[in-house]
Amino acid sequence: NNNNNNSSGFNSTSTNTTHQGVTSPKRVGNPVEFRWVHGGNEVFVTGSFNHWAERIKLERRAGHDPQTGEYEEYHCVIVYLLPGHYSYKYVVDGDWRYDPRQPITTDSYNNNWLVVRGET
Repeated sequence: NNNNNNSSGFNSTSTNTTHQGVTSPKRVGNPVEFRWVHGGNEVFVTGSFNHWAERIKLERRAGHDPQTGEYEEYHCVIVYLLPGHYSYKYVVDGDWRYDPRQPITTDSYNNNWLVVRGET
């Protein structure tokens, strides 16, 4: 498992959750984009926000990278999370991977991590 840190400026309006931090399909909580730009055919994300119990599929897209401005192909998904600290990792074509462009934990897992901001 790996951790990464992203922040959202949106505030949660409800606390209906299906897993720790993951909100119901009503889309309450903070929208967090998970974006994988390192290739692959099938890309999923999982993390402490769902107890590492479910892999959420990312969709293949193309567009301009918000960090570099360059046009690229990528995989992404929006997940609505309650405020908190989360670790996560990608599963790319069956292999566990972390995104080197995002914050990485300093433990032996090399997870990405994120902080979702808002009301707790």
